[in-house]
Amino acid sequence: QEKAEIARLGFATLMAYGLVSHVTYSTCIVAAWVGTGARTGLSPLAGGQWGPFFAAYLALCAPQFWTKAPRLALSLWLSGSVEKVLAKMTSATRLTKVQS
Repeated sequence: QEKAEIARLGFATLMAYGLVSHVTYSTCIVAAWVGTGARTGLSPLAGGQWGPFFAAYLALCAPQFWTKAPRLALSLWLSGSVEKVLAKMTSATRLTKVQS
């Protein structure tokens, strides 16, 4: 019974993990961008600023490797909500779950 539930929520869990992962890494990019800009007074796109930006981004993203388990747990928790959203999208668009 549990295996059937996990299989049913598999796609939703994958989608939820993608959402959680993208949000955390996007937050790192924004924080590195703002932090580098505030520290140097220049855009990371300005000449010579790519190195400091990249260093800040790596420093913020490195802990992500150790937070994979909590992010996976959050994805499993969100998978039910993602499943509901996918069901609404499939009924509204008359597309398959994957196409939605």
